[in-house]
Amino acid sequence: MKKQIVLISISIFVIVIAIAIYFVIPQKKEAKSVLKISTSEPHQHEGPGGNIVEHTHTYHLSSDEDVSKPLRPDIISEKHPMLRQWKDLDLAAIRKNYQPFTVSEMIEKWDEKYEFYEGGGALEASVESLYPKKEWLEHLRNWGNPFLDFGDYKMAVSKRYGMLWAKRDFDNPEDRADVLSGYRLPSDATWEELEEVITKYYIVAGNYNQRARDANPSIDGGVTNQDGVFTPFSENTVYVYISEDKPISRFTGVQLTRKQEKNLTMYGVAPKGMTVVYTDEKGNPLPMSNPPPRFYERRMKSLEEAQANVQKLIADHETFLNSLPQQTQQVVPDKIAPVQQQDKQPPTHTHPDDQLNTQETVKSPKDSEPKRQFPPEILPPEPPGPHNIQQWFEILQIIHGGELPNDLKELQEVIKELEAIRKIGREMMPQPPRPPERSGPPKRSTPPRTPSEK
Repeated sequence: MKKQIVLISISIFVIVIAIAIYFVIPQKKEAKSVLKISTSEPHQHEGPGGNIVEHTHTYHLSSDEDVSKPLRPDIISEKHPMLRQWKDLDLAAIRKNYQPFTVSEMIEKWDEKYEFYEGGGALEASVESLYPKKEWLEHLRNWGNPFLDFGDYKMAVSKRYGMLWAKRDFDNPEDRADVLSGYRLPSDATWEELEEVITKYYIVAGNYNQRARDANPSIDGGVTNQDGVFTPFSENTVYVYISEDKPISRFTGVQLTRKQEKNLTMYGVAPKGMTVVYTDEKGNPLPMSNPPPRFYERRMKSLEEAQANVQKLIADHETFLNSLPQQTQQVVPDKIAPVQQQDKQPPTHTHPDDQLNTQETVKSPKDSEPKRQFPPEILPPEPPGPHNIQQWFEILQIIHGGELPNDLKELQEVIKELEAIRKIGREMMPQPPRPPERSGPPKRSTPPRTPSEK
């Protein structure tokens, strides 16, 4: 039974460390345009003369680009935010206020109690081999880590596990770039540089937590990010960063469900009873007067972009087909309705001598224009919108012989998803107040007539 309790305690502790690392390293979703679709493959169309020609679709697509760059190795010590934060610590004040015990006294006072949580085993042997307990504690104490109680001692000893995971990731060529990037280090940084940044981060974060507890005992810890900004854990409060120009969001504090996160980032709808604090990229709270940032507006811009691309595809196909040699006018598929009968002129019989004069009198500027390769009545009179976008895809399907190419299928699915977002947004988001109805000018009352006017 005791062994099971020990194993459970170890598992919980490792999970806590993993969660802390998750919140410390910025979590960025892959930045991709909403309209990222497959490249159009060359495909065939039947030309006016019955000849088969190849055609490729073109799109106007916006893209999100991450322009952030890691620090160069020669300026790591000067520019890294965590190293600057550590340099600003008052080590003398920390030793006076937050370090009442020596390392030997701490081990004697708390180590037996900690052994119950640790439990030994192969993992502990690996940690002890990399960072012997006494040397590790001495190192943290010299660099300013707070050690007021058993909680500080337990957390400091257990931070060796985080260092172990970081060392294993660094030693793995497939994971090295990710762990270095997470701590804002260049891809060619050394393990010693990474080790220094992580260790000093631990110490800076510990001091922020201690100061927060001193200022407000109700605060249940917090998290310090790589910019050195501390976010306290307060009851029913979540801190949210939403990028202004990329599909990136980050949550700190109370854990939300996926649905709550989506409603908050997409529509700005906060969970019931939850306090939401919006922050900038570094974690600093934004003024409450600013409207909450949402992804919804960006999705609607993407929808407009997608609709414009559908309209462009129709125009491109028409231009492309009109540019081909016109040997015959029988190029419209059977599914497309024929041109209206009133547009067709009945055949006339003229004398050869009168043919030239007849052509001159009948010919108009419109006759010199190239004829459309598909009848105008199948084209919607309005540009693509929510009410007729699928009709445009039906036309594109006819033009492509009854089946859409892969790129058009993907574009159609993206538009369906964006339309669903639009529909949900109309129901969830608060609608702007309607302007007050304007009343007409007051009626002028007719003055009573005098006896002389009767």
